[in-house]
Amino acid sequence: MSSSPPSAELSPLARSLVTFVREQALLSPGERPLVALSGGADSCALLFLLCEAAAAGLLPQPVGVAHFHHGMRGRDADSDAGFCAALAARCGLPCLIELGALAQANEAEARTARYAFLQETAVALGAQVIATAHHADDQAETVLMRVFRGTSVAGLGGIPVRRENLIRPLLFARRSQIESYCTERGITPRHDPTNDDPRYPRRRIRTLLPELAASFNPRLTEALCRLSEHAAEDAALLDQLAEQAHGTTDLRTLARPIRRRVILRTL
Repeated sequence: MSSSPPSAELSPLARSLVTFVREQALLSPGERPLVALSGGADSCALLFLLCEAAAAGLLPQPVGVAHFHHGMRGRDADSDAGFCAALAARCGLPCLIELGALAQANEAEARTARYAFLQETAVALGAQVIATAHHADDQAETVLMRVFRGTSVAGLGGIPVRRENLIRPLLFARRSQIESYCTERGITPRHDPTNDDPRYPRRRIRTLLPELAASFNPRLTEALCRLSEHAAEDAALLDQLAEQAHGTTDLRTLARPIRRRVILRTL
């Protein structure tokens, strides 16, 4: 691995990240993030960007890095863990690694185990929040996948910028920006071959999106991200109105979107 520590001179992408974190209020005073690091381009960039911002005194320094070794890809996964430990050391941060006995696990089971490990590591290192590297292309893929499956307004909201103590500081950024940043910083990310497996719906959506963009809207990713933002705002307002109406109003007098939410809350 050839990479250098984050520079004290802030890059344009780091400036955008600082602006996004502040606009979305992702870090309250005194909060320090734990960085979830897989070794892929997204999480490598997130780690270096947060450290860049911290070196400039604009964001708090991460408390450390957490890497979950699923135990599903043999020696490749072992190399991923070593890469993450070395990258964390370059940033002067501790790296906690857990080996999960998940060789036969499905995607959902692996995800559940990973997030449980992240929560445990956050407590161990004294992190108030956990930063994951979801970005704008992930958001667009999520929204489109949910449209194809059938979803509600809440589902169109996609990946939330913050849910409890999970924050997504890179949701504003495109995959191409992230990959360019890694190249500029001399980071050669790890590649997970399961991301190329067409059996996974997200991989098929990732292949389909450029085709749809070429045929209908070259800014399709931005349009889907805008849809998710508006849908999340609308869903939050409807939930608030349903909470106010719950237990105090005759259901027959409520508008259907509110009535549906009140019934779901009751159930």
